[in-house]
Amino acid sequence: MKNKKEPNNRKEGGAGGGSSLSFSERLCKALDIQPDILPNGTLIELRGRSSVTLRGCGSVLCYSDTHLSFASSFGRVCVKGRGLCCSSYKRGTATVEGVIEGVFFEREEK
Repeated sequence: MKNKKEPNNRKEGGAGGGSSLSFSERLCKALDIQPDILPNGTLIELRGRSSVTLRGCGSVLCYSDTHLSFASSFGRVCVKGRGLCCSSYKRGTATVEGVIEGVFFEREEK
């Protein structure tokens, strides 16, 4: 006995479909996960109050000993504190050291 294939009633398009969502957005929606879990998202690792590593960041937007900000796919990622220093920046991964007082996202206005 042959199995009948059920019709595909998906509303979002696949390859060449009419969906305005990107593949990663459709995947996150289907799996019910946050987009920052996927590769190429922004990941923040905080180690105590003395070091933070940001993965998936782009260019350095602001740099001082009290405030550093980086471009990311979610807008700006900002680190505030005292005696801050970007001790490493390579392939979209930055490590900031000093006294970390806060890490937050800012949406860029268009």
